[in-house]
Amino acid sequence: MDFRDIPQLIARMLMEVIQTHIPHQWIYTAEPFINPYNGKISYDYSGEVRKMKKEEFAELVRSLGRSKGSRFYCSPLDELLNNVYIDQWVPTYMSNYGKRWVTYCDLLRETFDQWKYSHFEIYDEDGNEVNEDLNLQLDEIFEDFLENTSHEPFVREIEKNDCLIRWMSPWNVSGVDGLYDALAAWSRLFCCYEMISFVFHQSS
Repeated sequence: MDFRDIPQLIARMLMEVIQTHIPHQWIYTAEPFINPYNGKISYDYSGEVRKMKKEEFAELVRSLGRSKGSRFYCSPLDELLNNVYIDQWVPTYMSNYGKRWVTYCDLLRETFDQWKYSHFEIYDEDGNEVNEDLNLQLDEIFEDFLENTSHEPFVREIEKNDCLIRWMSPWNVSGVDGLYDALAAWSRLFCCYEMISFVFHQSS
């Protein structure tokens, strides 16, 4: 395979990620729970995700390369893909941060790695790396794609798929999404009340 064709392949992979997964936004939360070691209230800051609204996505696009966090990314495309989430998470096994929500960038990297390992002999049957130089070369192509590819075609692809929900007033609970947000808020308040009551009764 001509390595010059790999960036086009990665672009097709990314298009498939976009077309397959509805974009979500990460939301900060502090979820209370009873610490099993000391019986006190602790908090998990993993947050949650919800379907991204059109206005929220537009604001994300406008902020690419301009926000305080932009310096942590190599390009607007890298920043975009690391800030669009899906409704899946993986465990972190970290205290107070038990879940890491999966991003478009995670999915693209996973898809690329699966392709890489199925087309090139990089590891042997025992899991030993047998072609480190090739592995590094392929990873550099992937990183170069993130750094030097325009984000604009992928922004348009997300927008045209009509997978973004329209904005709803936080006081308007009509519709499934509004009802979900309201129920989630009440659920968190009830959970916090129950835990405070538990600790109070334990200490009394």
